[in-house]
Amino acid sequence: MKIDYRAVAALIPFANNARTHPDGQAAQFTGSIRELGWTSPILADGDNGIMAGHGRLPAARKLGMSDVPVIGFGGLSDTQKRALVITDNKLALNAGWDLELLAPEFGDLDSLCFDLPPAGCGALLSIEQLYRHSKRSWQRVPPARTNAASSQDRRGPGVAAERRRK
Repeated sequence: MKIDYRAVAALIPFANNARTHPDGQAAQFTGSIRELGWTSPILADGDNGIMAGHGRLPAARKLGMSDVPVIGFGGLSDTQKRALVITDNKLALNAGWDLELLAPEFGDLDSLCFDLPPAGCGALLSIEQLYRHSKRSWQRVPPARTNAASSQDRRGPGVAAERRRK
């Protein structure tokens, strides 16, 4: 698998993409990219037709990006491309949240003054519900502490859980 960079202006959204992206989601993508960087390349065919990443493209435009990371998929039939558009979106929806693991993560991030709402963390559950649950669980299961909020604390998802397992 090779990631390359393609011009934002050259990428073509799939006309029949049934997945909707409300205006507020563009702000979530923008906030996430601004805070965490580009974490998931757009999937496109050899003709720059987008198969996955339709929601990230408007964020790239809003951020003034001229090029974005893309994984190119060649050799797929039109039927396979259409199936990939649906499957990629549906698989993400089939996932759930383990609130017992998520709550301490929110507690750790909150103690580091990391603001989650711009990153779109409330997409499947409301951020208010998750935050309330995190406050209740955090009081019962204190998060692991480090000496300071250093760059080690911002290595990515699962760092706090990994520290707790040690």
